Amino acid sequence: MSITRNMRFLAFSTIRPPRLASSLTKLLHEFCLISLALCVLFQCDGFALTYESGFDNVHRFDAHIEVYGGDKVVKVQFDSPYIKGLPTTIHIKQTVDGEYHETMRRITYEDSYTQEFCELWELVVSGRSVKTTISDAEEDLKIFQMIMQAGC
Repeated sequence: MSITRNMRFLAFSTIRPPRLASSLTKLLHEFCLISLALCVLFQCDGFALTYESGFDNVHRFDAHIEVYGGDKVVKVQFDSPYIKGLPTTIHIKQTVDGEYHETMRRITYEDSYTQEFCELWELVVSGRSVKTTISDAEEDLKIFQMIMQAGC
């Protein structure tokens, strides 16, 4: 089943700072001027998915996947791949019997790069097939193509 066939494109926006008076522009540059931001909201079967990308002058690494369900939000937070030993964390926000619960899980302190390298080793040694195929990569490219076409 193709993910692109089951996905409706809901929103797309590109934010670029408008031309402002020089004093206001200087003030914005001193605080938080967004140079470029891209936000996309997809409605899939049973859940919503966002894709955000951009850059600014805030020195940080922020990479995560967040899935919005009817009564649960699951966020997988990837810490910097450039610092060894920073774990991936899972943040779960949900309402259970009318009560709001927020939990954070850290499965391991092993970083994502090390886990992926160990997985690659297992695939080579055991001859097992990979989880993500070339067809999956083609579907990813179709999704990015949808995003780029909507922005033009």
